[in-house]
Amino acid sequence: MVVRENKIFQLYQDCIANTWPKAIVKNQTILCVKTRGEKIYLTSRVLKHLYDKRTAAIYFLILTHLEKVLSTPDAIYKNKFDKRGNLILVKAIKEILVLVSLEKVKQKHFAVVTAFEIEEKYLNNLVKI
Repeated sequence: MVVRENKIFQLYQDCIANTWPKAIVKNQTILCVKTRGEKIYLTSRVLKHLYDKRTAAIYFLILTHLEKVLSTPDAIYKNKFDKRGNLILVKAIKEILVLVSLEKVKQKHFAVVTAFEIEEKYLNNLVKI
């Protein structure tokens, strides 16, 4: 699978590639996207979490399209109160709905908490913003 060279892929190459499940990785943070005056960050620990929990196909789909999901989501939702993260961004990529959860870390700064594939019904109980 060919993945476009970008800062997210570089973080993957530097910290995650070929690691064992649940291995401790170097903690690095990158500015993933700056959009509408807000900055969204991604850490190597979150990337490792995705690497360990998702299938290879979904992981590389997320890795390849994360910037697009963050900068131009199809929809934005408020997350459930008992879940980590304040906002949920959703975008259809190749007929697959990708969800990215963001946590507000300070004024106009967010961090990616997790990302995964969902079915449309997952959004039924969420409030659209």
